[in-house]
Amino acid sequence: MAHVYDIRKSRAARDFGMALVMGNNPHFCQQYRDFIENLKNGWIGQQEDIRMAWPFDEPHHHNCWSANWGAAVRRGWLVPLPDITKMAKESSHARKTHLHMRVWTW
Repeated sequence: MAHVYDIRKSRAARDFGMALVMGNNPHFCQQYRDFIENLKNGWIGQQEDIRMAWPFDEPHHHNCWSANWGAAVRRGWLVPLPDITKMAKESSHARKTHLHMRVWTW
């Protein structure tokens, strides 16, 4: 079977998967949204920084972190910066990611 390379289908599959993960844990999603909304304007960090500071229970699935982070980026609350840094969590394998800035949008 030939692979299909279609950015629209790729994004649709991503969005479907993220909606599925987020729909299974609305309580965590609301906590995450509240947490991001309460970050100070100009906060700079990466998803790992949110996880380290997280004061609530862990989500039911590890993909909840990325799904909610992505939602905050798409809402314009977190804006990627050109700076790249390595994550420190062992399971992240020192993967490089962009830093993001918390931006207030009205």
